[in-house]
Amino acid sequence: LDPEFSHQYLQFLGMAHQLVGHYETAVLMFRERIQLVSNTDIGRAWLASALGHLDRVEEAQAVWADLMRINPDFLIESRITNLAFVNAADGDNVREGLARADLP
Repeated sequence: LDPEFSHQYLQFLGMAHQLVGHYETAVLMFRERIQLVSNTDIGRAWLASALGHLDRVEEAQAVWADLMRINPDFLIESRITNLAFVNAADGDNVREGLARADLP
């Protein structure tokens, strides 16, 4: 309900869509979040993963390059382990999308 928090809602909504396989919708959510929070690293990581699932490799790699400019020390593994996934395979979904785009 807090309009200042809407960008976080978009992140969670995008994550939920990605984890159920709605990759196109996830991409829309993550792109909207990036418009609201231009320096988001995690939003870009999930966007790159969703794009990887859609075999949009060049787009995913461009998003990852932006992420690295924003936060060169970013490590997806540390972020995945901090998320409270009910299903451990959910972290694998993120990893798989990145791997499909040949990203770390």
